[in-house]
Amino acid sequence: MSKVIVDQIQKNGGTTFTLPSTDGGANAPLTTNASGTLAFSPLKLPAADGTANKPITTDGSGQLQFSPNTLPAAIGAAGQVMKVNSGATALEYGSIAVSSIKKTLNFKTNPAQSTLVTYASISSDIAFANVAGVRLSVFELSSSSATHMRIFGLDASGTRISSGYFGCRYHTPQSNSSVHNSNGGYIRFPGYSTNFAQTNYNYGQGFTGTIMFNPWREGTGNELNKAFQCKYDMTWQHSSETNPYIEYGGWGQYETQTDGGEWAGGFEIYAEAGNFNHGRVVVEVIMEG
Repeated sequence: MSKVIVDQIQKNGGTTFTLPSTDGGANAPLTTNASGTLAFSPLKLPAADGTANKPITTDGSGQLQFSPNTLPAAIGAAGQVMKVNSGATALEYGSIAVSSIKKTLNFKTNPAQSTLVTYASISSDIAFANVAGVRLSVFELSSSSATHMRIFGLDASGTRISSGYFGCRYHTPQSNSSVHNSNGGYIRFPGYSTNFAQTNYNYGQGFTGTIMFNPWREGTGNELNKAFQCKYDMTWQHSSETNPYIEYGGWGQYETQTDGGEWAGGFEIYAEAGNFNHGRVVVEVIMEG
């Protein structure tokens, strides 16, 4: 058997390459140092091809291998992250798992009598089936006129739900009583009959407080049709009172009446008089999980 013994090789007119003097071991590829010296890589290639979409990883000791984890075949959508699928068999793109998603409404910069708050306008990551509840944090919200605030539900198409019999039990230093909405589909704040003062009133303006409610319905029968509940607390400035009023209470089904259906599309913040033009409302959608 004949053999060629050389230290270097060169294609006619090309670069001269210096060969390594010893074997690099199984599956070690030849690499160059960019100056013509060839050497066996310390990283060993896999001995066989992997399956589709499985990336190459290292064992930490110089051996490259195909990962058992399968990558997605295509890029995901903007804002998505890579996560393990439900069967723990592959990686996939999906939304970030969050416990709540928030959005702030600034009525000073965006005055309005009616503001529709859809789940889609808060975040594309919100799926109504995963909504556990909604919390509104209200900070000195006031209107161009003394007013009450109403909240209506929106159906799945984003249309106001204008029916549904809700009743309220409220407590203030001035009055402990109850009120209902005459099947108007809304809940109202304050429950007490006195409006909160308008923006720029000389006693001060608006109200501050927290409102929590469940927009979903579940089950059948009364479990489905009489399921709405809301709890709130608030302080507000009245037009003829030196000190602010304080109120806490709740809204729910009135007597044996039924509500107008789940608030699957979101809700509407509505001023009974004037336009809200001062203050902020932080909307927090609390998610399951």
